[in-house]
Amino acid sequence: MVYDLNHVLKEMKKRASLLFSKGFTPLFMIVTFKLRLPLPPCEDFIYYVSCFTMIKNEEEIDKAIEVYSEVFEAELVIDFKLIKDYFWQPPQKLIESLDELLEKIDEAGREFEEKIRRKLPE
Repeated sequence: MVYDLNHVLKEMKKRASLLFSKGFTPLFMIVTFKLRLPLPPCEDFIYYVSCFTMIKNEEEIDKAIEVYSEVFEAELVIDFKLIKDYFWQPPQKLIESLDELLEKIDEAGREFEEKIRRKLPE
């Protein structure tokens, strides 16, 4: 189902205000958009983008709504929800730098080549 962005944002504002008044904080706002890029060669492909925002008060919901309405003005909304009392934790850093990432990729490549060498006949 496809929803109108302005209608969804008004509903999110109402729901968030109601949940804040009942003492639920923080709220985790999720909105999923269906995008179609008008530039070739991407015009035949459909992209889905989900935006996640943690909001703790009325000002933050107003700011999130303002950003969504500006950035995704002409896009279609296919899903939206508010999750109450959810604390988002940033993911743990797996690598320190791009050099470390490239080093790990090279190491994995060498290990893969070694496995292939062991399996091939001499």
